[in-house]
Amino acid sequence: MDISQILTSYIEICGSSNNAIIRRTKIDRSSFYKILNGKRMPTQEQAERIIRAMMLPFREEKQLRDMLMRLVVGEREWEDRKQVQLILQMLSEPELPAVTSMLGELQSDSEPTSTGVTQTNQLLLRFIHEALSNEEAVLDFFVDACNDSFFNNLKALCSLQTGRNIRLRQLLQLPSGEGLPGEENQALKYFKEITYFFSMTHIDFRSHYYYERMTRPGGIGVLFPYYLISAQGVLLLNENFTSACLLQDPKFCSVYREAFEAAFARTKPVIHYLNYMEHAKVLENHTEGVSFYPVFSVSLVATKERISKYVSEPQLAEMFIQHCQILREKCPVRMFSTVEGTRRFADTGIIDELPTGFISAISIADRINVLQDYRSFLGTRLFFVDEKQMPTSQRWAITVYEGDVMYLYRPVAEINGISRVIAVRERNVIDAFSTYFNSFAEGAGLLNTEAAQQEVDRLIAELREKENRNL
Repeated sequence: MDISQILTSYIEICGSSNNAIIRRTKIDRSSFYKILNGKRMPTQEQAERIIRAMMLPFREEKQLRDMLMRLVVGEREWEDRKQVQLILQMLSEPELPAVTSMLGELQSDSEPTSTGVTQTNQLLLRFIHEALSNEEAVLDFFVDACNDSFFNNLKALCSLQTGRNIRLRQLLQLPSGEGLPGEENQALKYFKEITYFFSMTHIDFRSHYYYERMTRPGGIGVLFPYYLISAQGVLLLNENFTSACLLQDPKFCSVYREAFEAAFARTKPVIHYLNYMEHAKVLENHTEGVSFYPVFSVSLVATKERISKYVSEPQLAEMFIQHCQILREKCPVRMFSTVEGTRRFADTGIIDELPTGFISAISIADRINVLQDYRSFLGTRLFFVDEKQMPTSQRWAITVYEGDVMYLYRPVAEINGISRVIAVRERNVIDAFSTYFNSFAEGAGLLNTEAAQQEVDRLIAELREKENRNL
């Protein structure tokens, strides 16, 4: 269906007249009819206005948005946006994988070779389970980046070991560094698969990759292209995971381990971890980008005076002053946050960007001053996300420097000794997140500036009332 057919069909479904929709969208009548007749493609903002103006039930509105946006922004970009939304939702509420029912059927003395899907899967599960149950809990592997079944099993088995630290290292092949028109974004799909691993504090997940077109031959020419390495041996797997062979001879295993280490050292990391100090140092090397903070974006208003007053540890205070200065001077052009995060700051005076105990709660009087400064950035450098339209992470902050790097900031409450900043340098992933956040606009993912300012004004008024009651 073309855009004219889609709109005409859904206007009939919603039962509204064209005049009513024009009135609600505030789109010029001439422009509206050019869009309706297929003579002009609407902008994303115009498309969102038209969708909301029809006041359709949730299911029909979702269907219309999917059909319309595929035409407005393109098939690949729209699919990437949906993948990014899924990743953000997974970061907000990590998916707890179901433990496979086959686990109880595994026999430790089963044969070292297998044929057929069921037997191979049992051997694979037993190998992973024993590796993760080992005292060191280390597993290295080379597996297809988009093998959903493998990753679901690995997640399920990792979820059984939450009381101990696990180290996973993957070497993988990604198809085509740039991607071709109409191709699925395999790198983004893979990133969605591994989100669970780096969001769990008991898992140290390292992934290195190289690019190559998928030209590997199948059939008997390549018997076992995939493998897993653990303390107990090497498990070889064929391309379709329908045949496997377990090697336990020390000489063979040593060859595989040495080859894996050499390949891992030569390839690029999909993600790597930074602590707070390391991250502060590399910020100076980046250009402008976009940033999202689910909580209060303190870097915009954290002056030297305020930090010195509320951060008790001098060395931490100095580091935080330098960090915020860098962010202000090289601050992304657009910074996104949430009303809920700002409300939480107003209610508690706690800054979630720093660990509990490093900073004391901010007084009501200073909260008012901070919010007044914060308000001045709305509509220029700071915007509130309308989370009903554009899902975002409720727990993780994200900064994207286009074409360079993306940083994900682990929630402070979950650090637990693990580095809190995750750096991603896979270009197809960075571009997808950058496009997602840059697609935000007033009326299309963002609250309009006036509504955002009213929210902050209301919080300031509530704080003044509270301050007067305390006098």
